[in-house]
Amino acid sequence: MSNEKAIWRKGARFTKIDPDLAHAEMESIRIEKGQLTADLLLEKARDGSNVLHSAFEWRDGIAAEKYRLGQARQMIKSIEIVYEDLPVEETTVKYWHIVKDEEEEQPTKSYVPKDQALADPEMRAKMVLGAYKELRNFRKKYKELDELAQFHALIDSLIPD
Repeated sequence: MSNEKAIWRKGARFTKIDPDLAHAEMESIRIEKGQLTADLLLEKARDGSNVLHSAFEWRDGIAAEKYRLGQARQMIKSIEIVYEDLPVEETTVKYWHIVKDEEEEQPTKSYVPKDQALADPEMRAKMVLGAYKELRNFRKKYKELDELAQFHALIDSLIPD
């Protein structure tokens, strides 16, 4: 799919930065470092000439490092890709997928392209478990709505305990 462009997710607060340029920076980090993490994105954005720099609060009296890391995570999650050569209902997809490495002493989160996560059996299995968790949470959140009884029954029948 060669005809693609990045867009900011609805409600994203990074609209002053071109999403294609931000996405290119994220991809370059992933390729250069082998992964994309909020720490690596923030490191790249520290350079005042970098396109990502203006998206962060750099006055230390206002923002601490954890706040900026939160901004970096939010930026990564705000990128979506539009495939302009597909039907309208299929054109926008979430690009980055969170991968948790819990085998390390201090578990870390990094981000990989969704296609890469889907192609890797271990990452794909984690995605399925995450989807199950989201469905369980949906079920809990809306359990009082009788209008959704059929959905609840379907969720109950499909999700392993």
